[in-house]
Amino acid sequence: MIKGKGLCQVNTLVDLNNDLSLRLHLPLGSDDLDQLTSPLTYTVAPAGATYPGIGKAAIDLANGLVLADQNGFFGSPTADSTRAMIKEETTHALVVVYAFSKVDEDTIQNVVADACRNFLDDCTVVSQQIVK
Repeated sequence: MIKGKGLCQVNTLVDLNNDLSLRLHLPLGSDDLDQLTSPLTYTVAPAGATYPGIGKAAIDLANGLVLADQNGFFGSPTADSTRAMIKEETTHALVVVYAFSKVDEDTIQNVVADACRNFLDDCTVVSQQIVK
């Protein structure tokens, strides 16, 4: 948006992700839960860590905060991976708000849940959690 390129339209969930990021002024990530294997963790990537990113060959994750599952890294505040990216056939998604400063956690959770229910057809918010 800042570069004047506009937003990429993929599907309604990606549009929701972009809308929430702009409204909250925070980075968001959405991942296809059916492409992930529990347990999911939030950790710091080691030096040299990368993954294929959407529209990019490799995203440098070194020393950054990342999401991981049993198969490796899949999400970060800067770029989503191709492995867990949202597709038209996605029916189970993880929506992550990356907040690095003090925020009103209840407000963030309410805004995200309300937006999901109002913006997406047949949406159920299964759970919400704050990870610190």
